Amino acid sequence: MKELKNVDPLRIWDVSNDIRIGNAWPLSIHQLRRSTAVYAIRSGIVTLPALKLMLKHISIVMTKYYSGGSIYAPDILKAFSGNKDSMVALFQESERHVASWQYTNEVVMSEETLYGAHGAWAQIHGKKSMLKLSYAERFEETLKRVKKGQLSYRPTPLGGCTSNSICTKRISVDLLGCDGCASAVVIKPKLLKLIALQNLTVDACVQGSMEHTAELQTQYELSSFATRLGIQA
Repeated sequence: MKELKNVDPLRIWDVSNDIRIGNAWPLSIHQLRRSTAVYAIRSGIVTLPALKLMLKHISIVMTKYYSGGSIYAPDILKAFSGNKDSMVALFQESERHVASWQYTNEVVMSEETLYGAHGAWAQIHGKKSMLKLSYAERFEETLKRVKKGQLSYRPTPLGGCTSNSICTKRISVDLLGCDGCASAVVIKPKLLKLIALQNLTVDACVQGSMEHTAELQTQYELSSFATRLGIQA
């Protein structure tokens, strides 16, 4: 009941005839969609555009409405009960291995020049300490750091993010949310691919429309970002 009040504090849950402590939960199809929206967004893994597609909403405004209150919901993928064979425990272990594999491949083993605050640090300090290690050893070293909570990694449209905290910028479609962030890794091929896709988006818009103006602004911001980093778009 406390969780329900946190997610939707404006509803008077105590006088509801359908929901009583000790009674069976009145499960419905609509509630499955609402719960999916709330907990998917709360996890930070699913973006609003992806959730919109999943729920087959016409407008992203409806998706935001469905996921309302998610910031107050518990992250069920972090709620480890102590059972090592539980779905949550298996997910968390898999997540650590995936993060380690992605960081090893995209950062440690990368032959590209890395940009962004963390990317520049890894280029100078992080990669040098692992030069003499084999791939397997580099992966194991990365996995140890991830398990200790010293490192986290998620791919982004611009490269990757090493932040352990929830990033509200990644939930939206803000492509330049990583600009100036201390946890950002910017990878040149990813940035150039993003700019190329944005160019196609601009070309597909009707000239003079509001959509065309908005996409032109995004195109300009991406190109300017690349120029500031010294990347020729």
